[in-house]
Amino acid sequence: MIGRGRGRRHPGTTCAVPVLWLDALVMNPDRTPDNPNVLVAEGRSWLIDHGAALPFQYSWGTVTEDSPRTAAYALDRHLFAATRASPG
Repeated sequence: MIGRGRGRRHPGTTCAVPVLWLDALVMNPDRTPDNPNVLVAEGRSWLIDHGAALPFQYSWGTVTEDSPRTAAYALDRHLFAATRASPG
């Protein structure tokens, strides 16, 4: 399993970098070491549970053209940014 705790592993940069980029793009705050939302089956990683992505969808009245440029993303909380294991 991927995440924090016993028996969990770091997937390596081949998987981590594109996932980190995608989550930053869609502002998904819900992929943390405690809640990885990555299903690993048959040697492949599947991203699951994107319900918290695109947070502006909950308040369309506040969205402007500049919203994507001004939104802060908590990169330090992300599963792969917070995992300090060496890539494998």
